[in-house]
Amino acid sequence: DYADLVSMARPFLADPYILSKSREGRTDEINTCIGCNQACLDHAFVGKTASCLVNPVACHETELSVEKDSVHPDQRLNISIVGSGPAGLAFATTAATIGHNVTLYDKADNIGGQFNMAKRIPGKEEFHETIRYFNWQLSNLEKEGRITMKLGTEVSNADMIADTTVDKWIIATGVDPRTPTIPGIDHPNVLSYIDILKNGVKAGKRVAVIGAGGIGFDVAEFLLHHNDDDEHDKKADEIDVDDFLADWGVDGTNESRGGLLMNSVKKFEF
Repeated sequence: DYADLVSMARPFLADPYILSKSREGRTDEINTCIGCNQACLDHAFVGKTASCLVNPVACHETELSVEKDSVHPDQRLNISIVGSGPAGLAFATTAATIGHNVTLYDKADNIGGQFNMAKRIPGKEEFHETIRYFNWQLSNLEKEGRITMKLGTEVSNADMIADTTVDKWIIATGVDPRTPTIPGIDHPNVLSYIDILKNGVKAGKRVAVIGAGGIGFDVAEFLLHHNDDDEHDKKADEIDVDDFLADWGVDGTNESRGGLLMNSVKKFEF
């Protein structure tokens, strides 16, 4: 198979070396665009410099430099990071690359933090790729002796005070969901998005979602596409192309104007 033309834009912000890595078979090393639009299009639309949520160096290459062992040996620190979500992972891999001695803690047994919930949402399958990319980086840095992984390890304030070998502690533990003070919030039938997306609690057939922000929308999408017997979350390469086009209203034949599939609004029974 071949193509006369391949057009990509956002993937080059996520990884400017995507073509050379693909050509050389180094696909594990590709930092994949997750299609979030938060630092590229959202910035461009309001006149800000475009960048990339998974590659903040994009469009700031003259301001930010991540060079291997760029920190002078006399200035290298023992740094411990608590939390292996996207922020903790980005800090840990960057600090280890430039020369600091890094230890990464997380009470969970795997990295990713709340990304592990986000990747379960239909349409966000690419989030698996960000975790895959960080796993590749951590594996290499660990082999080089630049980083020590301590997953399944909870760190308390007392632990941080007692450990005098650490020069700097970085707290990247994310956020806890806000519990609204509304009557009935303590009812046994009331669940949080963490109950649904992380803890595997079944919501049942009739569900009311309170809050129509990003998380509320994602929970609704999840519930519409998962039944109580579905324990498997698909990755990007497991999605059926025809189903994807139909779900998102894309005309795969390119016969309709703008490539939009007419009468593509799906109806759901509640």
